[in-house]
Amino acid sequence: MINENLQGNTLGQSLMRVIGDFASSLTPETDLYSMSSWCRKPFYEVDFGWGTPAWVGSTSTYNNIAYVCLIDSKDGASVEAWISLPEQDIPIFLRDQDLLSYAVLNPPVLI
Repeated sequence: MINENLQGNTLGQSLMRVIGDFASSLTPETDLYSMSSWCRKPFYEVDFGWGTPAWVGSTSTYNNIAYVCLIDSKDGASVEAWISLPEQDIPIFLRDQDLLSYAVLNPPVLI
């Protein structure tokens, strides 16, 4: 069955149908949380001809969805958490002293 799906567009079409069905089932009252880990991916080793990157990050933003992307720091000694929140949740996040004791908000690129 997998070989059959890979030979045509069936797998991609099925996946898009599932995603579409899920998206259409969401209502404004739905709290959606998305998380991804980019840890242990060799992003800092990529060289397109002008050297390896000084810093790697995510540009993804999602309206009204809490999104977290974890990525290793360049030295590999720590993990960055890129967080995108619905606007109404940001003040709550910024007041959480326990959480913020582990965080550096908007750190400079070259730490």
